[in-house]
Amino acid sequence: EHYTRLFHMLIGNHIDFDYGEEQMMEAHASVARDPDGKPVLRVGQMSYRTVVVSGMETIRPTTLKLLSDFAAVGGKIIFAGDIPDYVNAVRDTAPMQFAAEHGICVGMEDNELIGALRDVTACPITVTKEDGTAARDVFVQMRNFGNSLGFVLLNTNRDHPTDALTVTVKCPH
Repeated sequence: EHYTRLFHMLIGNHIDFDYGEEQMMEAHASVARDPDGKPVLRVGQMSYRTVVVSGMETIRPTTLKLLSDFAAVGGKIIFAGDIPDYVNAVRDTAPMQFAAEHGICVGMEDNELIGALRDVTACPITVTKEDGTAARDVFVQMRNFGNSLGFVLLNTNRDHPTDALTVTVKCPH
C-alpha cells in the first residue's frame, strides 16, 4: 500500500524515478561527480542526484554507508515518512541520526514530498491541461541524451483522453 501511494504521488506529479534495491546497490552503486562536478549516486549506467528513502523498516549497513558517502559529497537524500528503526533487522538509532544530520525529512503528504523534490530537482517537469491544471493522469518519463531530452507521455485514464497538453521543463542551462 505504501509503495502504491508513493508511486502514484511521484508519477502523478510528473517526477520520473527508479526503485533502488539494496542488494543491487551494494553490488553496483558508487558515489561520484558528474562532468559539472555535481554529486551523483551511480547504479550501473544510471546516475541519480537525489535519493528518496521511504517505506523502509530496516536498512542494510551497506546502504547506510552508501547514503553517507553520497551525503558527504553533497548528494541530496530525502526521508519521506517514517525513518527506518532497524539496521539489518536489529533496532538501531543510526538511521534516525543520519536522517537528522544529513537528510531532508518530510512527511508522506503529497505537498511535503513533492515540494522537497522540486527544491532539489535539476530539471523539474510539469504537464498541464489546456485549463492550466496539472494533468495528474498523464505519466511522464524523461531521458537525457547529451544535449537533447526525450519524453514519453502516457495517459492512464482511458475514459478521458487528453487533447492538448503543455510540457514545461525548467533546466538551469
